[in-house]
Amino acid sequence: MPTYLQNPHQAELAAALSAWLSAPCPSGFQLWALADLSILGATALRTIERLASPTFALLDGTRYAAYEEIGPRLIPIIGDSERITESLLAMANTLPALSFLELKTDDCEPRREQLATLACVETPDGLQLYCRFTDTRVLPGVLRVLDHSQRSRVAQTVRRWAWIGRDGHLEAQYLAEANMGSRETRTALSLSDDQFTALMQAAEPDILFGLLREISPEIIPARAPSTIHARLASLLQTARRYGIDDTPDQLQFVTIAWSTSEQFHELESLAGIWAATRSGELRFRDAVMRWTDEQWNEIETMNSDPATAHY
Repeated sequence: MPTYLQNPHQAELAAALSAWLSAPCPSGFQLWALADLSILGATALRTIERLASPTFALLDGTRYAAYEEIGPRLIPIIGDSERITESLLAMANTLPALSFLELKTDDCEPRREQLATLACVETPDGLQLYCRFTDTRVLPGVLRVLDHSQRSRVAQTVRRWAWIGRDGHLEAQYLAEANMGSRETRTALSLSDDQFTALMQAAEPDILFGLLREISPEIIPARAPSTIHARLASLLQTARRYGIDDTPDQLQFVTIAWSTSEQFHELESLAGIWAATRSGELRFRDAVMRWTDEQWNEIETMNSDPATAHY
């Protein structure tokens, strides 16, 4: 059972990363690895600093500076870059903890200010939250929700960004084209309600997976981690269409789906239930309590039907 919904590295990953790293850096920029030590573990820092030094704590000077050795760390990709990247990839295999950046650098010191703002989220109601964007399960969602001005601020110092996708292949974005030359600085990333909702929804499959690992690991399909993530995301999208959007109800919806069939919700006998949950008349957990024996029998029968089996 995997700890994270992250596939092992694919065979072609090292070559793809080498090609990405070999692109020429413009003057004033340098290649860096960004490691999430909260996932790799604090002891990983000692190994990392034998490979490349000095490293830099990304969150220095922010409200989260106290994370120190269990926070995100910038590692210079200089000298024997092949040995450094090979060791980092081995350390992070199956872990969503490693990305690579072409980052503005002054006298060998990375310009961290704009990058660090991605960790310091503020919601419209003034809530301050730590965003673990250095976790590569979270990073694509963060980059996706940034508006034009937010992306432009990041692009002031970050030209390119690459990370290991859930399927074990290299993914990358080119940010330099978003740099509009603005010198505006912020100490936090202010998210709208829609941006915050999108980030939370993107995190839901990983949250549900963690709960299922603890509560009902036997119902988790024996599939690749990225496939499990895709199936969870699809089920949660379906649940939201029925008005099921809080974690306990989502957990129950997925538990029923993976104990019987992922298509259980299509039963005609449940149509009235979905109308009630969609309108807010009933919570899903309360609706389930009202299911009749006949409805339960119909759902359980789907588990043995090859056309609807959840595997």
